[in-house]
Amino acid sequence: MGERTHLTSPQVDLTTHVTDVADTILYEDLSDIVLLGYSYGDMVVTGALEHVADHVTLLVYLDAFLPRDGDSLNDLARASYSRGLAGPGAEWLAPPPGRSFDNPGEAAWQGVRRVPHPARCFSKPVWLRKPLEDYSFTRTYIKALDEPRPAPGAPPRTSTIMSRSGLSSPRTRCSSVVPKPARCRLRASTGSER
Repeated sequence: MGERTHLTSPQVDLTTHVTDVADTILYEDLSDIVLLGYSYGDMVVTGALEHVADHVTLLVYLDAFLPRDGDSLNDLARASYSRGLAGPGAEWLAPPPGRSFDNPGEAAWQGVRRVPHPARCFSKPVWLRKPLEDYSFTRTYIKALDEPRPAPGAPPRTSTIMSRSGLSSPRTRCSSVVPKPARCRLRASTGSER
């Protein structure tokens, strides 16, 4: 959402965000890029691969789900966000999930950036023509150690897909909430600071 939150509507869904990322890469003629997805962004970067895989050098998932073709975020998170249909009385925005912050300054900085999200983003499935392991770029999954573990009974999809997809898995003492710029630096499997 970010700086485009003013464009939010009931019609915005995963395809909108995939197209936004893919078009930015294509129209800016970017190459050898690091594509990073965290939270809902895992769905977006995975969906964008169909259009921009040949521009990607490193794909990074930060404490995220690893979707396969046909998965929606509702499926992976076992959530039940509404489809976000338009019409009188329709609830098409999902509030941001609750988060706690140790630092009041960080809470204030994040608070104004955490906005409701169009619910259709969570029910639309990702389209991935070939599995992650079939792409030639490097794939990394970073586990944020300060982030709570999945709820008991959550599916072990992440570790299963990681091993099948050939993802390396560095860990960092950080939460998956992206802090103020340059506050937390993550080392990707390439050994370079990202």
